[in-house]
Amino acid sequence: MLRVDLTATAGGSTRVRAAWEQAPGTVTALFGPSGAGKTTLIRAVTGLVETVGTVRWQDREIGRLKPWERPVGYVAQDPSLFPHWTVRRQIAEARPSRRFDAVARDWVARLGLGDLLDRRPAALSGGQAQRAALARALAREPEILLLDEPFSGLDPLWRRRAGDLVAAWAAAGRRVVLLSSHVWEEVERLADQVLILDAGTLLAQGRPQDLFRRPPGAAVARLLGYTARLGRYALHPRRAEWTHPDRCPVRVTGTVRRRRPAGDGWLVELETADGTVVEAYAADDAPAEGAPARVGFWAPEVDDDDDDRGSNSGAPPAARAQRGGTGPGGGDFPPGAVRD
Repeated sequence: MLRVDLTATAGGSTRVRAAWEQAPGTVTALFGPSGAGKTTLIRAVTGLVETVGTVRWQDREIGRLKPWERPVGYVAQDPSLFPHWTVRRQIAEARPSRRFDAVARDWVARLGLGDLLDRRPAALSGGQAQRAALARALAREPEILLLDEPFSGLDPLWRRRAGDLVAAWAAAGRRVVLLSSHVWEEVERLADQVLILDAGTLLAQGRPQDLFRRPPGAAVARLLGYTARLGRYALHPRRAEWTHPDRCPVRVTGTVRRRRPAGDGWLVELETADGTVVEAYAADDAPAEGAPARVGFWAPEVDDDDDDRGSNSGAPPAARAQRGGTGPGGGDFPPGAVRD
C-alpha cells in the first residue's frame, strides 16, 4: 500500500496539500489545469522538492530517503535524456545490472524502439524521446512509477498503447502508478482513482466515473467540462439526450444557432428564447442550423462552491450565461429549460 500525506512546496511559491492511499496494482491520476500542483505533487513523492509529511510504501517510510534511494521510476514532462548517450545506453544504464539485457530488450520491443537504439536524443522526435524515457524508467524495475504528462508528445495510437501498457504493468506486478494528465478521457480509461487539483488544493478524489457522473461541487464540474448551470443542475455537452429528451431531468428547447464537427459527431449550439446558448453533443445526424430542436440532459445536481454562493463571478462566461429566470419547481432556469 502507498500512503501519502504531505504538503509540498516548489520554488518557494507553489504549495500543494494532499493525502491519499493507493493499493498495489492500481493507477492513481492527478487531474487539473496548468498550475494546479500536479507536477509538484509528483516531484514530492520522487523526493525532488521540499515536503512536510509522510510517504509510506509497504509500511516503510520512504519520504526520508534520498531520491535515488527510493524505489521509484520517474518520467518528467521533458524526457531529460542524456544528450551524448544512445537510446540503447539510456536504457541499459537504468538496469540494476547496467547491461542491455533481456528486460531492457523487452521494453524496447514493447515501446517500438528497436530501430532507434543507436540514435542519440537529437535524432529523435518528441514522441520517440518520450517512449525512450518511459522504457528507461520501466527498465529500472521500480515499485512506484511516477509519470508527469508522459504521453503528451505521442500520437493517438502510441498514446493509447503506452497508457494501456503502463496500467497492465502495474496490475501484473502489484506495483503502483501515479499519473498526471490534462486529458479526462485518459484518466477515465486508465485510473482506478483520481485526485482533482486546482491552485494547490485537493478539490475531490474518488473513482473517475463517479466524480464525472456526480461532481461534488461547481468548481469540480467546471474542470470536468460541464459548461452550463441551470439552477442546481450542471450540463455537460456529452451528456445530452436527443432521442428521448423527456426521460432527462433537464430539457432545453430552442433554435440551432451553430453546429460544428466534434470527433465522430457534432457539437450543437442551441439558443433558447431569451438568447441563452447551451452546447450539446450529437453522435449522429445533428439538426440543421436554424432548425428548432429539443434536447435533454442527464444533468446532476451540483452545489455551489463557497466562493460562488450569491455571486456568479467564479463561473466562466459560458456558465454565467445560463443563470436566468425561474423555472418550474424553483431554481434558476432560462426560458425554454424545464425539469421534472
